[in-house]
Amino acid sequence: MNLSIPISIITLGAIALAQEPVNETCPFTGNPVNPEVSVAVGDDEVAFCCSSCKGGFTSWSADKQAQYIKLQKESKPTKVGKANYEMGMPYSLDVCAVSGEKLDAKGKAVTKKYEGREFRFCCNGCVKLFEEDQKGYTEKVDALMIKDQLPYYPLTTCFMMDEPLDVNGSAVDFIFDNRLVRLCCNDCKDMFLKNPGKYFKYIEEELIKQQTKTYPMTTCAVADSPLDGMGGPDWMIVGSRVVGLCCAGCRPKVEREPAKYFNKIDSSK
Repeated sequence: MNLSIPISIITLGAIALAQEPVNETCPFTGNPVNPEVSVAVGDDEVAFCCSSCKGGFTSWSADKQAQYIKLQKESKPTKVGKANYEMGMPYSLDVCAVSGEKLDAKGKAVTKKYEGREFRFCCNGCVKLFEEDQKGYTEKVDALMIKDQLPYYPLTTCFMMDEPLDVNGSAVDFIFDNRLVRLCCNDCKDMFLKNPGKYFKYIEEELIKQQTKTYPMTTCAVADSPLDGMGGPDWMIVGSRVVGLCCAGCRPKVEREPAKYFNKIDSSK
């Protein structure tokens, strides 16, 4: 009996079992990784640009390796719903999610993601407190965001049912990915959560339509160049605010400090 197994089958099996690395760039050089130069750490795979960098990683302590893997996983966008909505809207408040102090009160703000959602803190001590009561502090942040974004929300009707938001007594207001959503009932909320990527389009269209009518600046909020100077304007949505930019290249600065640019827009009115 011939018990030999074709090499092609073995190769295909190995490919099927191969795991995607947690990182896309080498932790040492920043160059794109070669998936064939990798090391397994528990159930995770870390890849490198060359065998030399692989050797450097294996010399790290177990704690340092685990921290690197954790950071890589947290940095990857979380996709939810049928349309694969990509989480990642910046934290739009200028105060710590725990202490309520200004984000820069104790130096550089600390940014963390939990279940794909971004939160910001004034210090690492507040991060620890948040993780001990994530539900409680999230509810606190949600209440602040709802209050902050309500004046800019563009719809008075439920985009699911085309009914007034208060048709059932009062609107159902909630925060999803640091963005305010207002609907007429919890059944509509359940439908929204199944496919947020599809339904956010209704809100985004109205945000841009309404806020650009009275937008006070003719220059880019970041570069101070004409809004149409680079083929724009590029209308960026952060929470329930529209920020006018000359190009998409200015977006990262707004993502890092949204409140700074909100203030700039407001002071120009």
